Amino acid sequence: MDADGVSRIYKAKQSANHLEVLTKIFGDRSWEDKLNDNQLFYEQCRAVLDVYKERLRALPGVKYIFEVEMRDSRHMLSYFLVFASKHPLGLIKMKEAMKRISQNGTYIFADTDVGQTALFHDDNPEAYCMALCNAFKGKNVDYDGENDDVTAYALNQTPFLNAKSMLKILENKELVTADSLDPKRKRRTFNNTVRAIYFHGKVQNGRLF
Repeated sequence: MDADGVSRIYKAKQSANHLEVLTKIFGDRSWEDKLNDNQLFYEQCRAVLDVYKERLRALPGVKYIFEVEMRDSRHMLSYFLVFASKHPLGLIKMKEAMKRISQNGTYIFADTDVGQTALFHDDNPEAYCMALCNAFKGKNVDYDGENDDVTAYALNQTPFLNAKSMLKILENKELVTADSLDPKRKRRTFNNTVRAIYFHGKVQNGRLF
């Protein structure tokens, strides 16, 4: 998604026939409520991406969407690389391929949402686990490690293939409780005996711990 190019079309207004062109790009006029002249460049690029992802989610069966920033040698945004799939295995294979490419130095993928300018390089679950906890705070979520909402979050919102590394940290912090069929389950193991996870959420000074 060339968000930079879309933003330039929007800013050019009628001289670029922006109404017709952007409506053709997105398939409808939903972009009109998301873009405005007061947005900074990068803010508007993110808004363009959000509209594009909303249109992808509107496609029947599309549940897995993951994007990364492609940056140039000056670390400036070139475009967003967006992958969408109806099945989690598609996104898993895509991430595996991206990780191999990233580690051999062919490309650099970035995730500036958590300040990582080199995604897939020694990714730290600490950087993502609290966002996971916030997403499900106060909820008891069914879990099987494959087709559940927690795993879908990990695939869609983090560089990881599943949520296990983040869940281990959260359980260690006593922020989640696992409902397991195995009464002798070891803490910090999220295998096929776990059938649900309860996300607690302890708030101190306005922050979730």
